[in-house]
Formats: sequence, structure tokens, C-alpha cells
Amino acid sequence: MALIYLSLSWLIGVYLGSSIGLAWGLALVAVAGVLILVLLLRRRRALLLFGLCLILLSGGIARYQATIPTWDENALQFYNDRENPAQIEGLVAADPDPGEKSTALRLEQIKIKMDGEWREVSGAALIYAPRFPDFGAERDFPYYRYGDLLRFEGYLETPPELEDFDWAEYLARQGIYSIIRYPDNVELVASGQGSKPLEWLYGLRADMSQALDRSLSEPQNSLAQAVLLGKRSGLPLELKEDFASIGTAHIIAVSGLHVSIVAGIVLSLGVYLFGRRRPTYLLFALTAVWLYAMLTGFRPPVFRAAIMGSLWLFGDYIGRPRSALTALLLAAAIMVGIQPLLLWDASFQLSFAAMAGLVFLTPKFQDLGAKALGGISEKTGWRASSARFAIDILSVTLGAILFTLPLIAFYFDRISIVALPANFFILPAVPGIIITAALAGVVGLFALPLAQVLGWVAWLFTTYAIKVSELFSALPFASVDVEVGMPLVCTYYVLIAIALWLIAKRRQLRRWLAKRRNI
Repeated sequence: MALIYLSLSWLIGVYLGSSIGLAWGLALVAVAGVLILVLLLRRRRALLLFGLCLILLSGGIARYQATIPTWDENALQFYNDRENPAQIEGLVAADPDPGEKSTALRLEQIKIKMDGEWREVSGAALIYAPRFPDFGAERDFPYYRYGDLLRFEGYLETPPELEDFDWAEYLARQGIYSIIRYPDNVELVASGQGSKPLEWLYGLRADMSQALDRSLSEPQNSLAQAVLLGKRSGLPLELKEDFASIGTAHIIAVSGLHVSIVAGIVLSLGVYLFGRRRPTYLLFALTAVWLYAMLTGFRPPVFRAAIMGSLWLFGDYIGRPRSALTALLLAAAIMVGIQPLLLWDASFQLSFAAMAGLVFLTPKFQDLGAKALGGISEKTGWRASSARFAIDILSVTLGAILFTLPLIAFYFDRISIVALPANFFILPAVPGIIITAALAGVVGLFALPLAQVLGWVAWLFTTYAIKVSELFSALPFASVDVEVGMPLVCTYYVLIAIALWLIAKRRQLRRWLAKRRNI
């Protein structure tokens, strides 16, 4: 329990640092400390824990304040929105994201030319580079590579706030305060300047993408690449809308929510195949989660979710849900400590909520399902095993959906009425898509004809997912538009917490009610 209190203190401190500032935050901590100190003078252990919580609370406030960007001449954003273009040099620090008209690049280690001299500045920039650069003839598409050192001329802009989306805040969470649209005279100064392991990984993803292009037809190829590699640029708009309308957008948008669902499904499959007597089922699930994270290029949301998922799997293995919650909170506190703005990131919140649903709700739904089927957990045979697997899938799906529902409604202003049955039918195909697409992509690096045979198997899984999405999205009541405020989101989670507490204390409550009746 101590780690839970300490982790929560740090997270609350980061939030207070953004809301009331350093001075007021520390003043609030001091007043609270004096008041509670009086109450705990005779309880040494509680006093020690409280003191540590206050220290972490203050540390969280100070940590957030330290992340507030500077706007002096040593920061890139200082040169935003000027009349004249700037001469810029920077390193492509992530896997390029090619689109229909341009390629999005994250640039770091930036230098800007001022008064004839190059000056290093802090900060990162988002560049929408020409789809076909001047040096494109020297390379194959998509031309840009991780680790490229580029030099160009362009206008630095402050990211605008769009009508229905705060783009500036979204980019700020990634440390980006400047964007450049279609720079001129893009020159490749050098290549291979990044991390060698990441360069190899991004190169592998690009080669696998090309292998899938040759092994699968459309739109199955685009869906396989979205699920396996996180490449969504080729997905047809209609298919994106179908998945979004039925509450299965997490399948095509590689995120923490997706990883948590995959972890739960593969864990259930591992228990079905190997049982719980040996840790083989756990290693099976851990391997699947981290291989998936690797194939997505260790994108931040997926990497964070892989850590959380691993901790949850370990907590499940040792049979202590409270340990899983402690580990999740500790992981969240560490991640927020490294990058405080994560606390407001939608994918981070969805990842944590999905994992919390797996910790708190999934086991209860599994127990209810087993009781409803007459103690199926103790029976043997293929029918009982299949029934348990179906219950596990439904429990994982329902646990994640119920815990993420208010956040989805808050951020996307839409909820799906058919999300539960749609996820129940589609999610079992997700591991199949990942495994068969990965095999086709890897084998395609060496033997394209064999990869095309594997592509037919991947085609079956992807076609099934597409047809199910089309079936459910065609229903007139598939989704509804909603407007949900943060107070309602908080109320929802408070009610769930109360319900879980009542369930945990039901025996004590029954005894108390029995005593009240006898009085």
C-alpha cells in the first residue's frame, strides 16, 4: 500500500504543478503538512509515510514546473512566426510517416543559421517535407530515413489550435512547439547519424512493409500494416470510419489500449494452450507483447503500454491483483516523472484505464462467467476449455471497454452501442493478423513466393475483421454522438470505485446489516 500512496502523491504533485504553480503548490503542501502532522504525532510509521508523500508531492510540483519551455534565443520556438524563412539543419529522430502529399518528420538536434553562423537550439520540430525531395532519385520510396541529417529553408510556425482539436497542446506533449510546412531546398547532408539499433529496427519495418505490399491485396494489406506496424496512411477512409463507429478503432490505431487488449487475449490463449501450472503461458504473453512493441517501432504509447502490460501480467502470475495495481501506479509515476506532460496524454490515460479494467473488472467477469456456466473453471475437456477461452475474451473486452468508455466519450465525442459484441467477434482475429502478417513480412525478406502463400492466411484473418466491421457499422444504431465533460468522467470512475469497494466488503456489509436488523 505504501507504494500506492507514494506513486499517487507524485502524480497528484505533477497535476498540481500545472494547475496552481510552484509557489502556491508548495504553500498548499506546507499547510496540509502542518495540519496532518498534528494528527499523526503519535503514529511513527504513518508519520514517516506521510512525510515521504509530502516530499514526492512537492517533487511532482517542481518537476512539472521544470518542464515549462523557455522562450529565449536558445530555444527553437523563439524564432516562430517570423517574416523571413530560416536556414535549418536537423536530425530525423523518428520513423518518417509518409502521407499522400508530404512526409511528416520529427527533427531534433537542430541548428539554425543566424548572421551567417550556425547556432544550436533546444527543442524539436515537426516538418511536413515534400513527398519527392531533390535527393529522391538516389533512394527508393519513402526517400527519407531515420538518422538522416537534413538541411533546408523554411518558415517556423507555432502550431495552431484547430476548431475541434487542440493541436498545439497535442504536439507540446511530445516536446514539439514548432512546425515547418513544405520547406525549400531540402538537402541530405549525411545519413546513418542516429542510433544504430533504431536504424536497424526502422529499416526492418520498412522492408517488412514492402514485403506485405507484395504479399497481400488491398484493403487487407493496409489493415495488416496498420495492426502490425502502425502504418495507417494507406487505410481507406471508409474502413477507418467503420472501425471508429463500432468502437474498434484501437485495432487500427496502434496504442496502449490495443496493447492491453492483445496482452489479455494472448494471456487467455496461453492459459488455454499451456495451463497455469508452469510460467510458459506468461512467457508466451510477454513475448507477444514485446515483439508487437518492437514491430511498431517502439512508439512511445506502445512502449509505455508494453511496460504496463508486463507488470500487469506479472501481477496476474503471482495471483495478487493489488500487486498489479501497485506496479501500474509505480510505472505511471516513473513515466510521468520522465515526461510530465504524459499525464494529459489521451493514449497514456487510455492505456492506464484499460490496464486498470483488466486488473479490477476482468477477474470478476471471469468468475461470474464460470459460475453462470456451472463452475466451468473446474471442468476438463475441449468444450470446457473453449468455453473458458470465450469467457476470458469477453471478460477482457468488457473490462477494458467499461474502464475506457468515459475517456473515449470525452476525447472523441462518440461512443459505440455495439462495441462489446463487435470487439468480441473481431479481437480473436487480432493475434492471427499480427502473427500471420509478421510471418509474411519476415519471410518476404528472403522468399517472396512463400510469403505470398502466408499472405493468403493473413488475408483470411484481415478479411474476417473487415467483414465484421462492415456488418456492425451498417447497423443504424452502431454509434451515437455524445458530449461528456470531465466532471461526469470523474463521477463515473468514483461510482466504479464505490461499486468495487462494496463488492470487496460485501461480507462485512452483510454482517453489519444483519446486526442492524437484530437491534
